[in-house]
Amino acid sequence: VAPGSIVVSSKSYSNSEENRCGFGQTADKTPEETLTLMQGTSMATPLTAGNAALIREYLMKYYPKPAGVTEGASPVASPTASLLKAAIMSSGNPMESGVCDREGCQFDTMGDLSSRESRMIEGCGLLTLTNIIPASPTSANSGMLVLSNEEHPIGQDGRHTFLVNLPSSVPTLSVALVYTDLPPAQASAWALVSDLDLEVALPTGQVM
Repeated sequence: VAPGSIVVSSKSYSNSEENRCGFGQTADKTPEETLTLMQGTSMATPLTAGNAALIREYLMKYYPKPAGVTEGASPVASPTASLLKAAIMSSGNPMESGVCDREGCQFDTMGDLSSRESRMIEGCGLLTLTNIIPASPTSANSGMLVLSNEEHPIGQDGRHTFLVNLPSSVPTLSVALVYTDLPPAQASAWALVSDLDLEVALPTGQVM
């Protein structure tokens, strides 16, 4: 989920000599003429795309160190679209404050909803960039662990296993499986080609 309700942004206007986008009060324009108020995917999509660009830059330059720190970094040379999507999905925080729009808040808190209803509304939660990119040079390394099998595709009935040691200081673990599927046959009624499943198990073997 990304903010998309009643968002103020720049408004383009072409009747000025500079043909520029607005940013508030100017010599020849009022804020109402340079800014616009919109909601929906028109605002949420560019916000998410901007976050994806920042994540990609971070992975290619600084991962897993804080942003701006290159010493000791292990950059990801070519982050795939699947990797960026997985990072965005895993960064989500629960939307505990409710769901609001022009009509007001539909629920006082997300706690008023069942787990199924909450998942349908908020998906993986509110995109939170700081869960991926440590903003301060003195911060700890990123809490994100990149596990990619781009160079070792899974074959029919194949299985890949990763062992992750989770320190007791880590309160939660978020895992995402994202992949770019193969194109289906022309005129195929079934679009899914590679049906992959993700299992997360404890050391005892219990599947979560």
